[in-house]
Amino acid sequence: MLQLGHEVAPTVVGPGEGLALLAGGSGTVFKLFSAEAGGRLSLVEHPVDPGVLIPPHVHSREDQISLILEGTVDMLVGEKTFRCPAGSYVTKPRGLPHAFWNPTAQPARLLEISLPGGVEHYMRSMFEHLLATAGSPDPKVLHALADAYGITLAPELAVQLCGRHGVRLMGTRSPGAL
Repeated sequence: MLQLGHEVAPTVVGPGEGLALLAGGSGTVFKLFSAEAGGRLSLVEHPVDPGVLIPPHVHSREDQISLILEGTVDMLVGEKTFRCPAGSYVTKPRGLPHAFWNPTAQPARLLEISLPGGVEHYMRSMFEHLLATAGSPDPKVLHALADAYGITLAPELAVQLCGRHGVRLMGTRSPGAL
């Protein structure tokens, strides 16, 4: 059982609430920052438009659990790809590459739980960069942000997934590499 302790105040985030940063067919809606949970976890929602890929990457500091809230998401974890309809849970242990994309013509949305928290600060910085560059992100900036949070991007795998599944990278106007 998760023990947040008495130093953490109860938090309620209603439907439609939370800081939303949306760019290029995806985004992050921040539901619970790690500071609100004593650093133990963070919660974000990711809306994913049809045909959009959240690029492959590897976390060195946190494990993640995704719950598909709406639509269908294909999820690559390690070397396995899973078709995940609404209601599916997917664990993404640290150290394994993972990516997800919306293979359908309908919007999708998932809740991501990161243990411990902290990676939401990376997501915020990354989406702020995507918004500031209007679909033409600087790969050097994206890699530097990822490195600062113990995340390794996998641009070659991103290109392969775009080609294999007919999707485009989030935050960009067309398929391409990070």
